[in-house]
Amino acid sequence: LLATRVEKKMVTAKDLFRKMGATCITPLALDTTKCVNDQIEERKSVEEIIKEACADPDDGLKQVKKFFPESFDKILLDPPCSALGLRPKLSITQQSSHELEKHATYQCKFVEQAVK
Repeated sequence: LLATRVEKKMVTAKDLFRKMGATCITPLALDTTKCVNDQIEERKSVEEIIKEACADPDDGLKQVKKFFPESFDKILLDPPCSALGLRPKLSITQQSSHELEKHATYQCKFVEQAVK
């Protein structure tokens, strides 16, 4: 699985994987900060969830919103960066310091979902 909430990126990835013949990758457009289903109900495997998901008629992406806790053995997580490494170096003011703290909180949401 490959997931991000940026639908355009997933459509591009889906097309690239198809051209490469990479059939083992399923791109999903979903909010990975809110992708764990904590409700107690019939638990389904990742394979069942993907198989039952309908494809969006516009972009062909599977419509999956959530997975159950502990659905994955391993997760490669690449949360959005702060862009501090870009040149020219950003100056950090009190206001931008607050924005960085907010960004760190946002990044933590990805980690919190990944470890459930």
